[in-house]
Amino acid sequence: EKENVNIKVLIEGEEEVGSPGLEGILEEKKEKLQADHIFIVDLDMVDEKTPAVTLGIRGVATVNATVKNSVTDLHSGVFGGVVYNPARALSQVVGKMWDDAGRVTIPGFYDTIQPLSDEEKASLDWDRDLKEEGASFNIQVFQGEGDFSLVESNWIRPTLEINGMGSGYMGEGTKTIIPKEAFVKISCRLVAGQDPKQIGKGIETFLKKNLPDDIELKVEMGHGTRGMMTSPHSRAAKEMMKAYEQVFETKCKRQLCGATIPIAPMLEKVCGGELILIGVGLPSDRMHAPNECFSLKRLRQGFLSIAELLISFSRGRTK
Repeated sequence: EKENVNIKVLIEGEEEVGSPGLEGILEEKKEKLQADHIFIVDLDMVDEKTPAVTLGIRGVATVNATVKNSVTDLHSGVFGGVVYNPARALSQVVGKMWDDAGRVTIPGFYDTIQPLSDEEKASLDWDRDLKEEGASFNIQVFQGEGDFSLVESNWIRPTLEINGMGSGYMGEGTKTIIPKEAFVKISCRLVAGQDPKQIGKGIETFLKKNLPDDIELKVEMGHGTRGMMTSPHSRAAKEMMKAYEQVFETKCKRQLCGATIPIAPMLEKVCGGELILIGVGLPSDRMHAPNECFSLKRLRQGFLSIAELLISFSRGRTK
């Protein structure tokens, strides 16, 4: 049976680096991309039996910083006790970026946050056990932000994370040096109201203020995007929940996601329609790690859910 639905498909492969080439293409193809509803298929379920629609995601700001104190690595005996070690300098400053309760100490980091409204809070299913969901990774220690629960810390609070640090000799055995430089790679997940550029600038200012005055500091700002929320009352959300429930034969949950999809706010702005975030992934799929994988059963369930969604839109079953 032929259904009366006009489908536009956009596939791009630069999401992990912030989709730098996409914005220009979206503007160029703006008229062709106009749509009533936008579905981004890149999100997770609650578990293998429970589907979910995602009503919001966090934004991101990325910063790379390098501290340098000499033109070459130095002998740690000849220069030890004389030269300020850049690895020590950088690690000490980075260690000051959080307090013992997991709160970020960079001035202004939380100042512009726009809290969820009571209606937005009530629209979400908060009954999640993130410790249980992370069990397959054998995580030993969990920490949220201050008095916020782990779910709140992951969904509605910003974070600052070290993605990598490096300095000096990294091979087998020992090489007794004072390294010439050290680097750190940082990413922040942002919530509504936070500006990636302002957050990046705040990190740079913090580094400058807390490092020795004469040490060389180089800071590079990476890609950034704002967080976003979508409406639980949109037709897109209602139709998707009904489609999931038809296929999975269980209640569909409404959630937020702590991750970032740079294309999402761009698509919503250019296409002009209701945006909803969907998917059938699971944390156990090992995203961004070796042996990333995906269940063929869930792939089939995803196809069937989208088919049910398109049939529903075509027939106008839900208003």
